[in-house]
Amino acid sequence: MYKVFFKDRIIFFESDFRDNFRTKTGLFYKHSSKLQLAALIRAYQDLREIPKLYLFHDDIDFLWEEFK
Repeated sequence: MYKVFFKDRIIFFESDFRDNFRTKTGLFYKHSSKLQLAALIRAYQDLREIPKLYLFHDDIDFLWEEFK
């Protein structure tokens, strides 16, 4: 798991969607493209009422590289 502090909020990078979805609250996104990820991050900047963003992919290192 990776964690990025985004001002006063957090972006989590996870591989296990099922366990996280059942126990946590926030915005959940299963990564499918770099363009969608970029649009999601821009939207998250504007949606201040959403305190946590969870990004998911089977290959967590790939997701991290896409994010960077």
